Amino acid sequence: MDAFTQQRVVELRQEIASLHHSIQSYQSQKRHLADEARVNEVKRFRLLAIKEELLRMTGPFQRGKR
Repeated sequence: MDAFTQQRVVELRQEIASLHHSIQSYQSQKRHLADEARVNEVKRFRLLAIKEELLRMTGPFQRGKR
């Protein structure tokens, strides 16, 4: 894995941790405003986008291991 890819993975891991913390905080609240619910959905979709990016980035490496 090249240096750029390694750095990008580190950045994505940090973003994942931040998003998870934010989503957990949202879920611990009993009441949610409509705007908060929309923001939470955006964060959930971002997590899915990160997963897709990681799969694209690591796909060639995983195929090479087989």
